[in-house]
Amino acid sequence: MKFTNLDLMGLYNTLIEQKNASFPAKVSFIIAQNEKKIWDILQDYLVAKNQAIEKYCKPIEGEEGKFQLPPQDSPYWKETSDLDSIENEIELRKFSIQDLGDMELSLELMNVLLPMIEEA
Repeated sequence: MKFTNLDLMGLYNTLIEQKNASFPAKVSFIIAQNEKKIWDILQDYLVAKNQAIEKYCKPIEGEEGKFQLPPQDSPYWKETSDLDSIENEIELRKFSIQDLGDMELSLELMNVLLPMIEEA
């Protein structure tokens, strides 16, 4: 399955936000494995994104780790847009919809889980 870096970041963040959801053990295990696969890819993406920040953005004085974004005509925006749109091939582990049992899921969470649900 192909995902852009930006899509993977959104997927990862949503999965992390759901850490406390009471998924059945099998589903929790598969989600944890998928989080790890996604994180492995995102680490390289974040290193490259931080390099662009350090290259083009000015540190905000007195605020450790905070940067002022450059003007819209800066090459920063093209570089980060290019990074965001890089596609990654990733094989996510899957589970069946029945594995969720009678859990009630929000539409947002269901959309995040869709790539992990086997087609019947």
